[in-house]
Amino acid sequence: MFKFVTNIKMDLAVSVIISVLCYGMLIFGQDNGLHIDFQRIVEDGGSANIEQIQVDSSSTDTFQIMCRVNNVNELFKINTLRLQFTSNGQDYTELARLQNTDAANVDTQKPVLASGAGSSWTVEGSFGTNINGREGTLGVSRPVSSITCSNAVEYRCQLTYTKPGPGYISDTGIISKVLDVQVLPTTITRNVYNMSSLSSLPVTVSDTIEPFYVGQTVKMECSANIGSFNGTAQIRWIKSNILAGSPLTPYFSPDTELGDPQSADNCVYQQTDSVTYNMTAQDASRMADNRLHFQCYVDILSMNWETAVDRRGNFKFIVYSRSKTSHDDTSVSDKKCSSKGTVTGGVFGGVVGGVVALATIVVAVLIISRRYQFPCMQTSDPVVETQTASPYEHLATRAQTEYTAIGMTAVGQSGAGSPNNETSSYERLHARENAAYTELGAYSPESQTQVESQQTDSHTASSNYEVPANRVMM
Repeated sequence: MFKFVTNIKMDLAVSVIISVLCYGMLIFGQDNGLHIDFQRIVEDGGSANIEQIQVDSSSTDTFQIMCRVNNVNELFKINTLRLQFTSNGQDYTELARLQNTDAANVDTQKPVLASGAGSSWTVEGSFGTNINGREGTLGVSRPVSSITCSNAVEYRCQLTYTKPGPGYISDTGIISKVLDVQVLPTTITRNVYNMSSLSSLPVTVSDTIEPFYVGQTVKMECSANIGSFNGTAQIRWIKSNILAGSPLTPYFSPDTELGDPQSADNCVYQQTDSVTYNMTAQDASRMADNRLHFQCYVDILSMNWETAVDRRGNFKFIVYSRSKTSHDDTSVSDKKCSSKGTVTGGVFGGVVGGVVALATIVVAVLIISRRYQFPCMQTSDPVVETQTASPYEHLATRAQTEYTAIGMTAVGQSGAGSPNNETSSYERLHARENAAYTELGAYSPESQTQVESQQTDSHTASSNYEVPANRVMM
């Protein structure tokens, strides 16, 4: 029983202490007399308190920061209410001010936008119905579509006020809050590298990327603005199926390179990932309506968000075989490559044809030249003419003239008329006859036979020659 009472006494003591602390905190909060709120005001007039805001260039809503003074007994009147911001936690810049310099002059109890606030902000607030401003508000607002990372800073409300008498002591109240600005991922840029080349320089990226050949390795690089989701955003890769009409499926590469998010602005990050792929013969067999297709996009699992399909990075390749071109009935680029192959084949065929024709002409010229240069090689039998006339007929007139001339000149001072001189004349005649026969038929066997016959006849005639009676024999 005693123990029970003791526990009751202890519980009562704890309760009293807690109540005092809570009351003290409440009084302290009332003495400060300040609240700061972030609000999103929709177009139809509704509003909601927020802790963070997403950048949305298409939004028609309004973002508002509001400082509120509580109507508490400890506040006799406000002196100045200021709305400020800081990006480093030390240096504060004023956005707006509400001042109570003269209670009799209501014009001084209106909110004023600070000169360094900028044109995007609009001042709002009022001194309130109470002459001492215990219901005063001061705020600024701007369109949600104009919110950027630069607005992700610390905002604070600073109040200087006078407490009630008899002391009328001045005091200051401060309250602050950091705005969390979220920027959704935006742009994606693509880069392609031919890793099979010596330089591995970037390849020009267009709707279709070519030329790539079977066995070559390509590196695809996806550089994405991941917004302010540097801790949760991921870059995903998907690839087309060999079956035309099938949806793209997730692609995983053991050589995937995951980049670290790099700060591009106060709340925007950039991340670059890359994958590699080896071109296959199956890729070269793809038709124009089912190209080798890769796609990259940003995925934020924490908010079930993905890059819109029309804003993703696409890589479409035309792959060629080393021995033949890729299947394509519509691609202009493929047709150009096919035309180049046709022209090359035509040139090669023309060269070979020209060589064959030239060889044929040379052979024909050699055959014809041999045929005409050596007529004895002809297969037709030569025509043989038989001489039937007397061998003396063709020499009758000429020989007799020679003989007569010799007989007439046989008598001379040098022993004309001697047998030796006559014989020498006969020999000279014989030589001249042989020369005449040689000119007429040097290459004819029949002519040679005739010459030999004629020579025999000539010797016979000379042996039968009779010396005229009027010659004196020596």
